[in-house]
Amino acid sequence: MTEMPPLTGFVRRSTSVGSEIVAYLERLISTGDLAPGTRLPSERELAAQFEVSRASLREAMHELEVKNMIARRPGRGTIVAESAAWNVDLYERLSEAERTLRDVAELRETIEPRVAELAATRITDSTLIALEEVLHATTAPLDQEESMRLDIAFHMLVAQASQNRLLIALGSLANEWTESTRTLSHAEVKPQVVV
Repeated sequence: MTEMPPLTGFVRRSTSVGSEIVAYLERLISTGDLAPGTRLPSERELAAQFEVSRASLREAMHELEVKNMIARRPGRGTIVAESAAWNVDLYERLSEAERTLRDVAELRETIEPRVAELAATRITDSTLIALEEVLHATTAPLDQEESMRLDIAFHMLVAQASQNRLLIALGSLANEWTESTRTLSHAEVKPQVVV
């Protein structure tokens, strides 16, 4: 099991402390900076790192648990949740031919509008903050890898905002299946050279 890296880039806003913590951790999970299976520090350690009360931290951890982004086990700690096993199994069962770009594009065209509609009605303050942070990060010059990472993070945050576990799983699969297309579309992103 991987250990959680040190926390950097946490910014306090005027919203609730719990929402800010959820937004920060949700963004790290959605971008892959906190991989599935990563063990989070203890409640006491996290509260100290975030410089917040344990009550605020518990509120945040509860929201992340409800969103199925973390799993808390008494006596074993808190870890970033794994993708559903059936999600991986479905992907592995489909042949390359069954995962054509056209099919994946049609899947995304079918589900993404509904996901966005549900997200618009169910989004939490924390997810909204995380989305704003991802969108703000895209205003800077990006290399191909960072551009792709933020694109996937954006789509996963919108899926998380839908609060529908099946749609989140489908979104995750669609992201995996469109990796080659994303690589091509993000190849045009050129890092800015300062002269």
